[in-house]
Amino acid sequence: MILMPAIALASSCQVCVEAKWNNVEKSSPQKEKMFGDKLMLVGSITFRKQCKECIKLDRLALEWHGPQITNLCGSLYRRLPEKTFVPIQDNLICDARWNKGSQTLILEFENQQTLNAVSIFYLVLAIPNGLEETLKQGHFTLLDSNLPDQISFSDKKLNLALACQSH
Repeated sequence: MILMPAIALASSCQVCVEAKWNNVEKSSPQKEKMFGDKLMLVGSITFRKQCKECIKLDRLALEWHGPQITNLCGSLYRRLPEKTFVPIQDNLICDARWNKGSQTLILEFENQQTLNAVSIFYLVLAIPNGLEETLKQGHFTLLDSNLPDQISFSDKKLNLALACQSH
């Protein structure tokens, strides 16, 4: 199955959300069993500025649509152009906070991120044993309520579908 990225157009900025589902650690099954989770790159969020004005982000929110999840841990990283992605401290934007009630993954940036002509962010989740199949039964929606006005999109949501991804 071919999965097309979700794209929204705004007057000043285009947003593209694309599922990835790649294990970012080359861990052995024994290591996963011992530590109980694996780090998965679940998707990318790409902003393409179509204006010269400065656009800054300080928060992203992703709402979960699927079976109820009690807790979810993850981090958001900036992808540096022309470099292979590695989830290291130098690329870390923030760690995520899970809101169990609203089923929302909240990413509050420690420092505002100024968008370049193209800015790519990678969402990495620490997926404990047993949660992988649950995640594949639903999807996340990027909420525009926390984005600057220049990035608002008309349909109010972009889906990050995990269900179609294989590992």
